[in-house]
Amino acid sequence: MKKAYISLLLVLVLFSCTKTNKKVDITIPKLTNNPSWDVVCTNRKPLLSFYISRGGIGKRTYIVNLDTEPEFNSPNFIEYKNIEELDKFIVQKRVEKPLVDKIRYYFRAKAIDSEGNESKWGYTRFSLDTDYNKNFMNLTRAKVQNVRVSTGENPKNLIDYDDPGQVSFWQAAPPGPIKPWAIFDLGKPTIISRIWMLANINRDNGWLVDFVWEKSLDGKNFEEIIDAKILNNDTFRNVIDITPVSARYLRLKINHFRGVAPHLNCVIFYTPGKPKVPTPPRGRYVLLVGDQMNGGTFTQLAPYIETLDLDLKTLTVPHYEISLDMLNSILII
Repeated sequence: MKKAYISLLLVLVLFSCTKTNKKVDITIPKLTNNPSWDVVCTNRKPLLSFYISRGGIGKRTYIVNLDTEPEFNSPNFIEYKNIEELDKFIVQKRVEKPLVDKIRYYFRAKAIDSEGNESKWGYTRFSLDTDYNKNFMNLTRAKVQNVRVSTGENPKNLIDYDDPGQVSFWQAAPPGPIKPWAIFDLGKPTIISRIWMLANINRDNGWLVDFVWEKSLDGKNFEEIIDAKILNNDTFRNVIDITPVSARYLRLKINHFRGVAPHLNCVIFYTPGKPKVPTPPRGRYVLLVGDQMNGGTFTQLAPYIETLDLDLKTLTVPHYEISLDMLNSILII
């Protein structure tokens, strides 16, 4: 009987240990809300928000870290603890003290349940620039007439500027003896001062790492644009401001990339100058700002407004052309 009691006690102890050591899973919080990867914040006390974790025991709270170094060990390190979930979807925290302006910040967060179990860290980063978009850029888009590429399918996706077109892409064939390139024909000599590039926003496969832009007037003799030589690129979006150059042809030479082949969704060229002020229709009208990448509206908003029994006409201005100066000029006309 004594042996039976000892055996039972041993089983209970083992069961208790097994139960205590059981792993508790808590998913990593998703830092894809605001600010998401490489977003530019213009408020020095931004509102941080991200998607909640799942799992754990009891109530979850969160720890948030901010720093100007990816190792989170600089004098600018900030930590917030015991942040509660706002609702069943997101967590949010307003930064309490002003952040350093014109610098990149690294942002991480993790969940902790009521038993002290922790998730792994979720990571993202953003830039802070209080002057970003404060003034009109004084640039207009240069129209591309044609695109040629070294290899790969659908080069026209590079100049497909509607919102669905930002998801489509050109991808070169897997690496061969020739380094990938793309040549853009503007149709005539044009002054270019900014190059805007978009790659895969969801993962870094195909991101360009080392690349350079070249200019040409005849499409045969190309010269490197010094301001447009990029080394060690680590993001999906590049805004390259250059000393204005005159070119009909612009060639992108790709020297190194992540993954098996370079992947590029969109390229836009800008020339110095202000957009032409549109002439508004006579009588009463509604001014619409086209918020799609190509300057249009997602819905057929203008035709809908004009079919209403309100005797209204419409004027649509692309978002990349609108400015306070333009609005004032339209009101004067």
